[in-house]
Amino acid sequence: MKYRLLLFSLVIASITKAQTSVITSGGRTVGVYDNIYGAVLPVIKPDDIEGSPFLSDDWNKGTVVFKKGKRADSLPLKFDIINNKVYFRRDTMAMEFLEEVTFFLFNYYEDDALKTAYFKNGYPEEASQNSATFYQVFVEGNSFHLLKYLKRLIREDYVYNGPPKRKYVMQDMWYVFDVKKKQLILVKPNKSFLQKKFNAESDRIDELCRKNNWDLKTTDQMIALFIELNKE
Repeated sequence: MKYRLLLFSLVIASITKAQTSVITSGGRTVGVYDNIYGAVLPVIKPDDIEGSPFLSDDWNKGTVVFKKGKRADSLPLKFDIINNKVYFRRDTMAMEFLEEVTFFLFNYYEDDALKTAYFKNGYPEEASQNSATFYQVFVEGNSFHLLKYLKRLIREDYVYNGPPKRKYVMQDMWYVFDVKKKQLILVKPNKSFLQKKFNAESDRIDELCRKNNWDLKTTDQMIALFIELNKE
């Protein structure tokens, strides 16, 4: 009996050390890869839809922090906007995280410009979003967080005498998280709208827009505004 127990322990240890994947009863390939629990995704991008469901079609190395405090660096990452999920790559396999992710970030190229994508969850419920929903974070201050909820819809355009054409349509939405009120606020990149939503900051918004000639219709101006509003 002792011999059998010892042999069983050695087998388990060798499996753990080798980080061997297993097949679950549900038919998913799952396993531990460099201390990261993941499940293989058979298909991550349909071929019959024009455009892309991802922030970037490339795998970009980044950092992931899990709810229980574990951290993983230099993982090839990809963010699925349609499903609001981050994936990682192991060898040639696209994997879904089986542990709850708190935030992640990676650098990617957009029109030859290098950008940083930082995503975080844990914000209050809003419409169809909940505390597990990831938002792209542009400003994170003591008073306000400037966020964007990335959203893609699949639209069908009917073609005479042919099959309908399907394509991804962007419907991103800006949000501001009021840290003191713990409130998530849907906003528009518009000076008058922001003055009404943040009445206590109305004069300051007006002053900053006049001084810098901002109309607040660009991402860079929205970022600059909320960096200033976070200053004491």
